[in-house]
Amino acid sequence: MSQVITALLKSPSNECPYLTVEFLRNNLPWGEDIEVGTKHFAFGREKAKIVLECWDLIQEYADSNGSIPPIHETKYFNIPGTIWGGDFNVVKEPEFKRGEYLIEKNYLKFTYGKLTWGFGLTKAKALAGFKEQIQFVANNG
Repeated sequence: MSQVITALLKSPSNECPYLTVEFLRNNLPWGEDIEVGTKHFAFGREKAKIVLECWDLIQEYADSNGSIPPIHETKYFNIPGTIWGGDFNVVKEPEFKRGEYLIEKNYLKFTYGKLTWGFGLTKAKALAGFKEQIQFVANNG
């Protein structure tokens, strides 16, 4: 079954005080059909800046069906004037835990300070058509 991926820009509200972009699958929250983990694939300005800074790496990961970069290879980045101090890195990990379940799929893990965030191949591929929306959030969030 094919999926339709859309990006929904959400204005600041009482629920979330800043501009975000949320990616939907068939007009439903991204993880609506999974039992464990986060139901939403959404982010605001700071993560949007990270995605844009790593755009080529993310696209290479998506285009290679997850074979590039190699497992555990770390890439270093810096974006001055951001909340995490500018320095962050991206590493491809072979698996992740979701609750008590081990998911044996590789993913890109973004680390800045003590914070980590990541996504796998399906989400990386979904971002490809939404660079303008991500740029809008990065510039206006």
